[in-house]
Amino acid sequence: MLTAMSMAWFDKEKIPMPGAIGIFCAGAGTAMEETPTIPRLRSARCGNARDAAGRPWRGGRKGAATGRGAAAGRGGYLGGTDPNDPLVSPLNSPQVLAKFPPTLMITATRGMELSGAVYSHAQLVKAGVDARLNVFEGLFHGFFYNPDVPESRDCYALIVKYFDRQLGRK
Repeated sequence: MLTAMSMAWFDKEKIPMPGAIGIFCAGAGTAMEETPTIPRLRSARCGNARDAAGRPWRGGRKGAATGRGAAAGRGGYLGGTDPNDPLVSPLNSPQVLAKFPPTLMITATRGMELSGAVYSHAQLVKAGVDARLNVFEGLFHGFFYNPDVPESRDCYALIVKYFDRQLGRK
């Protein structure tokens, strides 16, 4: 998410965009729109996550999701911010997303960010960005931080190949 926020800030400050970026184990913000398939504000980090039965998810640890919507207040990581501000959630600004460079997204099927990453990827593609999404089956949030996980080496190779291709190395 910090990478997406950085791209919005680069755009605002008229800083040249990098040749390519990676958004790993995150999305590009929190969806603030309501659609037939996406309830308003679906994000465990930002306070309105739901369990399979549709009840507010409380997380089970201090600082976890509270079940309150953005208007009721956001705790933790984005506390006190406006979720409609593209600097906070670029996902809510198609104009900002359209300026993103080629983007590699990596997530895992057991990562808390999976839904946000998939939705972010769809919105980037809709905005015309060359975005690629790689989902690792059966793995957890931030799995590649552990080099002992065999799939981490696959992930490293994928990242290196992507950036070599995007930045001109063959």
